[in-house]
Amino acid sequence: MRRPVQPGFITQSDLAARAGCSQSLLNAWQIRYGWPMGHRSGGFRCYPEHLVELLRRVLERVRQGHPPSQIIIDGLPVLPAPSPAPKVDLDFGDIPMPATSEARDVRDRLILGLIQRHPGIVRWAAAQCSRIRPSDRGPAVLAIIAAYRRQVADHAWIDHVLET
Repeated sequence: MRRPVQPGFITQSDLAARAGCSQSLLNAWQIRYGWPMGHRSGGFRCYPEHLVELLRRVLERVRQGHPPSQIIIDGLPVLPAPSPAPKVDLDFGDIPMPATSEARDVRDRLILGLIQRHPGIVRWAAAQCSRIRPSDRGPAVLAIIAAYRRQVADHAWIDHVLET
């Protein structure tokens, strides 16, 4: 007989079955990407029930061809908002496009992180600066952040994110 878990939590096997994946996939993602994180209760890994729907959305993106490493950043999945995000008018047109595809990817993801106000994406982009050619660092990250600060009045959160 299975031991009951805390109310609002489900076992790893239940999570995998309800989301439509294997337990080994959950274990691999937890090791590689730090998500989904469960806790042990009575010898079972337990997860909050709300993860079922989020895991389904992540799995759907993976099935569409998106690598998990681009979806799960800093231990959190980054998915498009289910409802339209508030319109943010940002203009980065005067900033030159970086020369390398790697720098362009960092630039695009940074802009997405700024629009979504997602600290994990912003930290990831800042960390990628050391991997980008010095001539591409400005257009990819530094100039984007400076332009964001000029255009958005409530930009104090980004300073906090970059300090930590």
